[in-house]
Amino acid sequence: LNPALVPPPFAEIRPLRTAMERVFTTQAVARGTAWLARNTGMLQRVLASSGAQPDALTRSRYETLFTNPMHVAGTLAMMSRWELPALVRDARRLATPLVCLAGAADRWVSTEQLERVLRGIPCATLT
Repeated sequence: LNPALVPPPFAEIRPLRTAMERVFTTQAVARGTAWLARNTGMLQRVLASSGAQPDALTRSRYETLFTNPMHVAGTLAMMSRWELPALVRDARRLATPLVCLAGAADRWVSTEQLERVLRGIPCATLT
């Protein structure tokens, strides 16, 4: 999968981002998301929408993670605090090579979007 370096369209709209952070990091949302993943086929649709075709073992691992409310809460909290523009800005100062692997079938982050972001990082290459 492509690295999650491409910010969502609303990332620069601070009030919307703050509101979404408050909503998506509640325990109710984490429990509800885990319930949906366990009971509705949501997980299979999410995986299919990404373009990934995981084998049965990998799907079962995703199911273990997606159906655990504590894992969902931690993941949503982590993602809500990502400062992608700052990460990309700071990555420009890396002294070591940054190699990014792009999934050819990734439907969530296009290779073109990722290439645009990586152009600003001198040590980055895309494979």
